[in-house]
Amino acid sequence: MIRKTGLLFLLLLAAGGTGAQTVQHGPYTVSVLTSGVYHIEDANDSNPAGMHTGPDGKSTGMNNCSDMYLVVG
Repeated sequence: MIRKTGLLFLLLLAAGGTGAQTVQHGPYTVSVLTSGVYHIEDANDSNPAGMHTGPDGKSTGMNNCSDMYLVVG
């Protein structure tokens, strides 16, 4: 767990330093809100937040994602 957290933190620093606005890593999407302020969402393009439906319109699952904010400083 510590190794994953450290990697995520390094990605956050890289996102803030390179001008990138959004980075996806594993199940997370990290957005830079402003310098030193990040929004971390437990969702990504392959597992978006909300209800998932199949081609027939039937429910195939749900991602009840969590939102976190990190303020560095």
